[in-house]
Amino acid sequence: MSGSTHLFKNVAWISIGQITSKSLRAIFVLYAARIVGVTEYGIATYILAQLGLFTVLADCGVAQLVTRECARGSSADQEHYVRTGFAIKGLLATIMLLLLFISLNFHSSAIQMSETAILLTLVIFVCDSMKDFFSGVMVAREKNKTEALINLSTSSLLIFVGIPLMYLEKTSTRLLSVYAAASLLAIIIESIVFYRAGLIKRSKIFFSHMKDLLKTSYIFGLQSGFMIIIFAFDSIMIGWYLNQHALGLYGASQKLPLLLNMIPSFIAQGFLPELARSAHKDSAHFSRVLSKALTLMALIGIPIFIGGEIVADKLILSLFGTEYAGAPQIFRVLLGMNLFCFFSGILTISLYAHDKQKNVVRSTAAGAVTSIVGNLIMIPIWGIIGSAIASVLAQAVMLILFIYDIRSIASVKLSFDATWKHFFIAIIAMTLVAVGLITLNLPIIIVIPIAAATYGLIIFKSVKKLITT
Repeated sequence: MSGSTHLFKNVAWISIGQITSKSLRAIFVLYAARIVGVTEYGIATYILAQLGLFTVLADCGVAQLVTRECARGSSADQEHYVRTGFAIKGLLATIMLLLLFISLNFHSSAIQMSETAILLTLVIFVCDSMKDFFSGVMVAREKNKTEALINLSTSSLLIFVGIPLMYLEKTSTRLLSVYAAASLLAIIIESIVFYRAGLIKRSKIFFSHMKDLLKTSYIFGLQSGFMIIIFAFDSIMIGWYLNQHALGLYGASQKLPLLLNMIPSFIAQGFLPELARSAHKDSAHFSRVLSKALTLMALIGIPIFIGGEIVADKLILSLFGTEYAGAPQIFRVLLGMNLFCFFSGILTISLYAHDKQKNVVRSTAAGAVTSIVGNLIMIPIWGIIGSAIASVLAQAVMLILFIYDIRSIASVKLSFDATWKHFFIAIIAMTLVAVGLITLNLPIIIVIPIAAATYGLIIFKSVKKLITT
């Protein structure tokens, strides 16, 4: 097998596994929200926000660093880093497990969490924390097909087994029990694979490797920690200030924008090799590639934002039902966060290519502070709309700082010279088609594909020319 074919298969399996798995899990949560109703879904939203926050904090970048070192090192070094990283991960997970338990109990009566729900949350935390670590090592050892199949099989169970089970008991506890079962199955399979590979067994912990991992991983850990504060802490603060109903509306509104954030993330990863190669060797080429990437992000992100604003009411009510009638206006605000993420994603990759990790951490820290302060001020005044505005402001602050940092290392501008006419024609055509189809009261499952195809057919040649020239 040639090197390029081998690389393509690795990337394909990683992409298929991650995109499909995350999409299936999102579909399960979206459908479960419709089944259990806004109040019960509000309880689940609060718990899942806490779960996401502490899962990221339990990693501190260790999994990413172990993945990198395993990919670089010899077979012996791989085993040393895996065992040492596993020890660090276990220690961090134990500490965060205790803090998660305390945090959940702190507000359990106000949110009306049952003891069973808290126990299930702790089970999910342990499983997901360790699976993140195992997945990173599987990728480093190029077992991408195995990893993808594990993700696909366990996520599929959520859809084909989990959703029918939700109808038997329409509660947040049942939602968590189904999620916990899928997470437990995934970690059991991963553990078996690791055991057969000889990576889970009693052995010496290499403190020199531990020092190296901790010294480098804190940068990744800080950035991940600040990012999860921006994306999850708003739901936690709504739980403190408001009630389950407000949490349910916000959780429903937030799910789709967070899912859409996968698009700029994967596009940015596609540009990473070219940006990394030219970062320190050819600044002019780096600037050209980055300009093309930013233009592509605009050509994709802006129509998603405009289209989302147009179909918001019909989309949210079709997905979640009339009980979520207050959610579309929140969704409209949060789409602004998604638009900023399209540009922030590629700028983050570009700064990493220039070894500007500390600049990225500084910017994400500023975004996290903006989110916390904004929520503290705006939730008491405007409720969940205030929290949505705070999230958008946090992303705006990050983007401004990223632009400031990138301008010191590259000359960047949007390459709209040859595409702007087609772009505006495509946007107008998409808008007219979407509005017309909605006026005819056609289902949203017809409206979105036809409107998107209208935009795509008009802009396709311009996008192809942008990428290939």
